[in-house]
Amino acid sequence: MEEKRQDPRHHKRTASSVFIIAPELSEGPIEPVDFSSGGFGLKLSRCPLLGTTVSCTLHIGGVTLSGISARVAWTREEASPPRTWAAGLAIQFEEGERDELLIALSGLLAEIAAGS
Repeated sequence: MEEKRQDPRHHKRTASSVFIIAPELSEGPIEPVDFSSGGFGLKLSRCPLLGTTVSCTLHIGGVTLSGISARVAWTREEASPPRTWAAGLAIQFEEGERDELLIALSGLLAEIAAGS
């Protein structure tokens, strides 16, 4: 019998109906591989510098959240062509902001799901 691997991540993942603008990482919009209240995973055509902080604009449904700071927490070169990198970005929060974002995301994603 195969043992189910436990997910080591701290924040619940949300199905992606989000896109991100981060000029330091990509010339165009990026659809995250996954998204949580703690950050997001991306596939990129170039490797970002580990530990750098980038400015992001999040687009969720019809809502835009600008000026979000995110730190490149990890990177990994993908094995298959074309040459791409997976990266995890951790959203930088002031005290209490994570809960506010989680509440906003929950409401927005519920609206998106209801409209589908």
